[in-house]
Amino acid sequence: MRVLLDSSAYSHLKRGHCLIAQLMTLGTLDDVRWLINQVPADALRRVLRKPPIGIFNERSWRFWHLRLDCRPIPPLPVRQSPPAT
Repeated sequence: MRVLLDSSAYSHLKRGHCLIAQLMTLGTLDDVRWLINQVPADALRRVLRKPPIGIFNERSWRFWHLRLDCRPIPPLPVRQSPPAT
């Protein structure tokens, strides 16, 4: 399995949904097959309901919503800039 983790790998493992989201976005076809076979669909849907900001791209966001029959597909969440003071 090939996943890119930053230097705070421990914090990603501590919050499993971040690791799952990375696999959902960056995983190879083999990674996706493994994920579908090993992780319950409800757990994958929970990641989509409360996604870590900045991990999903538009393509993976649409793919997983369609694959898991989560419709309508909401807009891809984006990081909000703090208001200027």
